[in-house]
Amino acid sequence: MLHGNDQISQLVTNRQQVRAFASVAADTIDIPDAPEITAIHDTITSKKAELASLKARLQTVETAMNAGDVDVYNSYVNTYNSLLHQVQFAQTEVNEIIDNYNSRKTYIQHVCEISGGIGLEPEKFKVSTRNNTPALDQTRRLAQMPEPTTIIQGEEWGRSAPAKSQHTRKTLNLNRSWVAGEKKQTQTATLSSARKDSSEQYWSSKSGAAGSWQDASVRTSTATERFYDADSHVLQVADFKDGKLEACIVGKFDGRDSIVFEKSPRQNIASPQVPPNWWK
Repeated sequence: MLHGNDQISQLVTNRQQVRAFASVAADTIDIPDAPEITAIHDTITSKKAELASLKARLQTVETAMNAGDVDVYNSYVNTYNSLLHQVQFAQTEVNEIIDNYNSRKTYIQHVCEISGGIGLEPEKFKVSTRNNTPALDQTRRLAQMPEPTTIIQGEEWGRSAPAKSQHTRKTLNLNRSWVAGEKKQTQTATLSSARKDSSEQYWSSKSGAAGSWQDASVRTSTATERFYDADSHVLQVADFKDGKLEACIVGKFDGRDSIVFEKSPRQNIASPQVPPNWWK
């Protein structure tokens, strides 16, 4: 290779050569996918794996419920319906992500930058540290102040109260008067209801063996429905206003003592009826 060990500054000496070098470099440099594209690919792969796992569990439950007598079949009905709901939910998520990915506007852009010769090696930089900065000084003042809150430059700041705080705990006053309603037991779940008055009603269903549960609170113009699946450790909270879905949040256990909440893209969740459809 000619001039293989020479520096670019020795080979590129005029504007025409710079343009030629940039043109060759733009066509030969392998440009990686944008981070957002990689993230979408990873999300699709993860969602497909989750969907495949749910379908496998659904098939296992279906095989078990069809292999026994009527009592065995009935004992699996709620579990089967719950898994079927999760499969439909996961399938909708995957389809929407893929549809959004396929409908995006794509274009190819090549950017080639030739720097002015600034060295970026670590030895070219000098890192200095200071023990006193305005932010550190303010943090020290907050930590040492005798009161739990203070006003600094028009903003209210607070610190954690110590274990031996002189402040008394405020009494929690509940201004709602709930009346217990119907309570009944099925083969797989405990059902109960309550009401505040005609403007607010509540229903819940808890599976004693599996640990899954769901509930619904219906008010005059708003409603909230929650669903927790103990097998997949997934919690879904949907809020409705005037019969239309306003927001849906999904919480997933990451396996490290943390729950990650994210906004669900689903728009086809129906507002709970009075009573909900799952109330039997």
